[in-house]
Amino acid sequence: MSEKKIQIITDLDLSTIVGTTSVQPEGDFSKYDYISIQHVWTGVTGTLDATIDLQQKNAAAATVYDTVTDLQVLVDSASGSETAEHVAFGGAYINVLITENNITGGTLNSYLVAKKKL
Repeated sequence: MSEKKIQIITDLDLSTIVGTTSVQPEGDFSKYDYISIQHVWTGVTGTLDATIDLQQKNAAAATVYDTVTDLQVLVDSASGSETAEHVAFGGAYINVLITENNITGGTLNSYLVAKKKL
Protein backbone atom coordinates (compact mmCIF):
# COMPACT_ATOMS: atom_id res chain seq x y z
CA MET A 1 0.00 0.00 0.00
CA SER A 2 1.37 3.43 -0.96
CA GLU A 3 0.97 6.22 1.59
CA LYS A 4 1.18 10.02 1.66
CA LYS A 5 1.48 11.88 4.99
CA ILE A 6 1.32 15.66 5.24
CA GLN A 7 0.76 18.26 7.92
CA ILE A 8 -1.96 20.42 6.42
CA ILE A 9 -2.50 22.87 9.28
CA THR A 10 0.40 24.13 11.38
CA ASP A 11 -0.18 26.14 14.57
CA LEU A 12 -3.38 27.83 13.35
CA ASP A 13 -4.36 30.51 15.87
CA LEU A 14 -8.07 29.87 16.37
CA SER A 15 -8.62 33.44 17.62
CA THR A 16 -8.03 34.66 14.04
CA ILE A 17 -11.07 32.80 12.67
CA VAL A 18 -14.24 34.82 12.26
CA GLY A 19 -17.03 32.52 11.14
CA THR A 20 -15.20 30.02 8.95
CA THR A 21 -11.82 29.50 7.35
CA SER A 22 -10.65 26.98 4.76
CA VAL A 23 -7.38 25.17 4.12
CA GLN A 24 -6.73 23.28 0.87
CA PRO A 25 -3.75 20.92 0.76
CA GLU A 26 -2.08 20.92 -2.65
CA GLY A 27 -2.41 18.00 -4.99
CA ASP A 28 -4.84 15.60 -6.58
CA PHE A 29 -6.01 12.92 -4.14
CA SER A 30 -8.11 10.94 -6.65
CA LYS A 31 -5.60 8.07 -6.73
CA TYR A 32 -6.07 7.44 -3.00
CA ASP A 33 -8.90 5.31 -1.67
CA TYR A 34 -8.39 5.83 2.08
CA ILE A 35 -8.17 9.15 3.93
CA SER A 36 -7.40 9.68 7.60
CA ILE A 37 -7.20 13.11 9.21
CA GLN A 38 -6.04 13.88 12.74
CA HIS A 39 -6.77 17.19 14.42
CA VAL A 40 -4.90 18.23 17.57
CA TRP A 41 -6.00 21.33 19.48
CA THR A 42 -4.65 23.01 22.61
CA GLY A 43 -5.56 25.98 24.79
CA VAL A 44 -9.04 26.41 23.30
CA THR A 45 -11.14 29.11 24.97
CA GLY A 46 -14.66 30.42 24.52
CA THR A 47 -17.66 28.22 23.81
CA LEU A 48 -16.24 24.78 23.04
CA ASP A 49 -18.27 23.87 19.96
CA ALA A 50 -16.13 24.49 16.87
CA THR A 51 -16.45 22.05 13.97
CA ILE A 52 -13.85 20.83 11.50
CA ASP A 53 -15.16 19.32 8.25
CA LEU A 54 -13.27 17.53 5.52
CA GLN A 55 -14.74 18.33 2.12
CA GLN A 56 -14.01 17.04 -1.38
CA LYS A 57 -14.57 17.94 -5.02
CA ASN A 58 -13.72 16.07 -8.20
CA ALA A 59 -12.66 18.86 -10.56
CA ALA A 60 -10.16 21.65 -9.96
CA ALA A 61 -12.49 24.15 -11.65
CA ALA A 62 -15.47 23.21 -9.48
CA THR A 63 -16.38 25.91 -6.97
CA VAL A 64 -18.40 23.78 -4.53
CA TYR A 65 -16.97 21.18 -2.15
CA ASP A 66 -19.10 18.33 -0.77
CA THR A 67 -18.78 17.57 2.95
CA VAL A 68 -17.74 14.03 3.83
CA THR A 69 -20.15 13.55 6.72
CA ASP A 70 -18.23 10.88 8.63
CA LEU A 71 -15.11 13.07 8.73
CA GLN A 72 -16.55 15.90 10.86
CA VAL A 73 -14.80 16.59 14.16
CA LEU A 74 -16.25 18.59 17.07
CA VAL A 75 -13.82 20.65 19.15
CA ASP A 76 -15.53 20.27 22.53
CA SER A 77 -12.62 20.43 24.99
CA ALA A 78 -9.82 22.86 25.81
CA SER A 79 -7.21 20.39 24.56
CA GLY A 80 -7.71 17.20 22.61
CA SER A 81 -7.13 15.10 19.56
CA GLU A 82 -9.42 13.22 17.23
CA THR A 83 -8.82 11.12 14.16
CA ALA A 84 -11.47 10.57 11.50
CA GLU A 85 -11.13 7.93 8.78
CA HIS A 86 -12.88 7.36 5.47
CA VAL A 87 -12.52 4.27 3.31
CA ALA A 88 -13.50 4.51 -0.37
CA PHE A 89 -12.63 8.20 -0.56
CA GLY A 90 -13.59 9.50 -3.98
CA GLY A 91 -12.56 13.14 -4.16
CA ALA A 92 -9.68 14.62 -6.07
CA TYR A 93 -9.32 17.91 -4.17
CA ILE A 94 -9.62 18.46 -0.42
CA ASN A 95 -10.81 21.38 1.67
CA VAL A 96 -10.70 21.54 5.47
CA LEU A 97 -13.48 23.86 6.66
CA ILE A 98 -13.16 25.17 10.24
CA THR A 99 -16.22 26.84 11.80
CA GLU A 100 -15.35 28.63 15.03
CA ASN A 101 -18.83 28.78 16.63
CA ASN A 102 -17.71 31.17 19.40
CA ILE A 103 -14.21 29.77 19.97
CA THR A 104 -12.07 32.72 21.09
CA GLY A 105 -8.57 31.21 21.20
CA GLY A 106 -6.37 28.15 20.96
CA THR A 107 -4.15 26.41 18.46
CA LEU A 108 -4.93 23.75 15.84
CA ASN A 109 -2.66 21.31 13.99
CA SER A 110 -3.96 18.80 11.44
CA TYR A 111 -2.33 15.83 9.74
CA LEU A 112 -3.59 13.99 6.66
CA VAL A 113 -2.77 10.41 5.68
CA ALA A 114 -3.84 9.20 2.25
CA LYS A 115 -3.36 5.57 1.21
CA LYS A 116 -3.85 3.76 -2.08
CA LYS A 117 -3.88 0.13 -2.99
CA LEU A 118 -1.02 -1.04 -5.16
